[in-house]
Amino acid sequence: MYLNTATSSKNTYRCIQEAGIQLDSVVMSANALRPEDFARAAQKVFDRYPDVDAISSTDLGAIAALREASLRRRRVPEELSIVAYDGTYISRLPSLMLTAILQPI
Repeated sequence: MYLNTATSSKNTYRCIQEAGIQLDSVVMSANALRPEDFARAAQKVFDRYPDVDAISSTDLGAIAALREASLRRRRVPEELSIVAYDGTYISRLPSLMLTAILQPI
């Protein structure tokens, strides 16, 4: 299962589905930018899909997913892959072990 906590392009969804990977999305409103908004989204992910094995999100979403995974005793990366796709300074904090894709915009 691949789960994305943000809106992705139609092409991304098409490629994932063509690969035979189950896909769902937890979409947040455009003005949901507070850490607690991302924490609620991460909780939804784990509540809906306790066995989720991959999460892709913005840096803040990925950090919230890391925290929620820890609270639920899910081991990253052994049981769950989490990838951030902003690559902001937050994803490079020394205390985090986070895979991030840098998007130089």
